Amino acid sequence: MKNKPLLVFLTLMLTACLYSGSLYAESAWNALNADEQKILQPYAERWDKLPEQQRQRLRKGAKRWMDLSPNQRKKMKSRFKRWNKLPSHKRQKIRKRYQRFLRLPKAQRKQLRNQFNRFKALPKERRQHLREQWRDISPKQRQHFLDKRRPPNSMPHQNRPMRPMPGRR
Repeated sequence: MKNKPLLVFLTLMLTACLYSGSLYAESAWNALNADEQKILQPYAERWDKLPEQQRQRLRKGAKRWMDLSPNQRKKMKSRFKRWNKLPSHKRQKIRKRYQRFLRLPKAQRKQLRNQFNRFKALPKERRQHLREQWRDISPKQRQHFLDKRRPPNSMPHQNRPMRPMPGRR
């Protein structure tokens, strides 16, 4: 059995090829159910040319869409329209903030979500008043407010300018 390693290798390769072929067949356009095809219709002509990873992400998104209630779908469509109307530089800024949010420790993300939910639960007039107050204070006052609220061992705000160290210029 001199060629045993070669035989094992070829068997593994054949198995991998058959498996990847079955994955490809599962994600072919014709293998999608009617609901998936309806939702993913904009991709129909180029579906088979899309990378497998993108097709899987799109199918997962279609499943999430199907699981939404009609009211939730209506809200999502409205949000998507608002997103598409934003200038590209604003969308990029939002994406960067979201990536920064995802890099935060889990506990900090949870705390921010809780604070956001408390803010959203306030009456509209109160939220507007708080926004105006925030807009009217100076950047220095904003930073002071953020510094007071930051836990002692947390990372400093990423957009904060560097302060000179005492005794150095």
